[in-house]
Amino acid sequence: MSFLKKHKLLFLALLLALTLRTIFLDRFPTGITNDELHFVLNSKSVFYRFTNMAGNWFPLSLSPIPSEISSELTFLLTAPVIGPFPTNLFFARLPFVLFSLGSIILLYFIVLKLSTPLLASTTAFVTALNPYSIFVARTSFDAPVASFFFLLALFLILYLKKNLFLIIVPLMLAFYTYIGTKVIWLPFVYLISYISYLQFKPRLRQLVYLVLTSTVFFLIWSVNTLSSSTRTSELWSPLSPIITTQVQLEHDQSLQNPLKPLLTNNLTVFVREFSAKYLNNFSPDILFITGDHTFLVSLWKHGYFYLIDFILILFGTIFLYQHHRNLFYLSLGAITLSPIPEAIRHDSIPAYAFHSVLQYPYFYVIIGAGILFATSSFRKKFLSILFTLIYLLSFANFADFYFFKYPVYQPEGFAMSRRLVARYLALESATGRKITVLTREPDSLFRNYLFYNQLYTQLSFNTVKSIYAQSRSHIVFNKITFSSDDRNYQPSTTETLVVDRTLTEHNFYPSKFSINHLGDAHELYSIFNGQTCQGLTLDPFSHNLNYLDLSIEKLPASQFCRKFISLTFN
Repeated sequence: MSFLKKHKLLFLALLLALTLRTIFLDRFPTGITNDELHFVLNSKSVFYRFTNMAGNWFPLSLSPIPSEISSELTFLLTAPVIGPFPTNLFFARLPFVLFSLGSIILLYFIVLKLSTPLLASTTAFVTALNPYSIFVARTSFDAPVASFFFLLALFLILYLKKNLFLIIVPLMLAFYTYIGTKVIWLPFVYLISYISYLQFKPRLRQLVYLVLTSTVFFLIWSVNTLSSSTRTSELWSPLSPIITTQVQLEHDQSLQNPLKPLLTNNLTVFVREFSAKYLNNFSPDILFITGDHTFLVSLWKHGYFYLIDFILILFGTIFLYQHHRNLFYLSLGAITLSPIPEAIRHDSIPAYAFHSVLQYPYFYVIIGAGILFATSSFRKKFLSILFTLIYLLSFANFADFYFFKYPVYQPEGFAMSRRLVARYLALESATGRKITVLTREPDSLFRNYLFYNQLYTQLSFNTVKSIYAQSRSHIVFNKITFSSDDRNYQPSTTETLVVDRTLTEHNFYPSKFSINHLGDAHELYSIFNGQTCQGLTLDPFSHNLNYLDLSIEKLPASQFCRKFISLTFN
């Protein structure tokens, strides 16, 4: 039997996954965040000159880009795909789509090794249709890249009969492609080594060498890096100042009693806070209802799993324990480790979507097992058909939120307004006018302007590098000034002024154009003395939008203005 016929269900799942991850990828999500631009534009820079945009970093240094702390090797890995193509939303997300598809392949063969072809195929389809998997694959974040290499390491440790030391390569890539999972990297090595030992006990000596090498590496890295890293300030321990402050506050707000020091101290407060964030990772609200309570990576009205998955996870846990014990231990172990990176952060708004990225593939496995448990328990065919219909309706509901509702009610999750500003600046620049943009984050709007107008090229590399060598709070490029200084600013009559309303409430003229929030029409950017859109009939808010309107850079100026620029009065 040919490989294609033997694994035809995998290929069908991949085709489905590819479709759902690339359809309208140039329009959904409707914008790009600062963190994504960090990866995309610096990947371009690595492709151009093997350095970052500021020219002060070496991709093989295994250190983060100065002043932009993030993963170390993601830029190098995505540069071959992002580098040679135009800077647009499709190609910015394409390498991450490919990593997502690669993860489906790896997960399929991992499950195949530890269980049956049917469960492996079911898991592949679950992954292809899962809301979290679709949502994150259509972004440019580094966490899923690390997840791919974690899966690759697991795949190799299960399939290699000799030369287990080759596993150190994907393990190193997993370690250096996402900063958030570094703290559970070593426990993960222990976990997969144990599962490998259960599968094939004669390889014990090689596994011991792998574990010892990984342990020594992690200890050396911890001593040399964690003590000097600025990101350690985000972590807490019983000795952290934030814990000490909380203990003192609770002492001050408590009646005097002899047990107070015993019951309220650094250790008890830390354990309580750690446990709260750890367990919140498994909250039905996070997983099934809204997702993270953050500005992005959350639809706010839909969780990372379908509601029906709640029941399937219960069924699947029972099924795996009864029939595939090693896969059960693997899934339980990985899911148990996953919340730790978020639980040791003292950020008041958790981001489980990224920091708990390790758990999602194993939830897919359990859901796949739950589907097998459920369908094998149905004695009547119509129940299986009903179950399938419910799952497809769940997907349709998610697709409706993602493609039709989310772009309007939560456009700023992916900074849609900055995309609109970038387009307006391009049109206004064509008039030859001087333009000033007053904004809280000049560098962010500057990067959006470069990205959407495809102005970051080999020719502009040195110009951008010299700009970053001077200042990121006052940038001048192509007769456009991006500045955060709004003190007593008075534009001339020959100058166009764009004002970020989060920076200032100053009004400079009696009437103006504005860029408003698509959902509730509140003003985000004011445009004073602009020439673009003059003479057109404009509405006070955007309405009657469709997916064609989201090809913003391709819209004629008149259509862009009528759809996205509003006329307002002071």
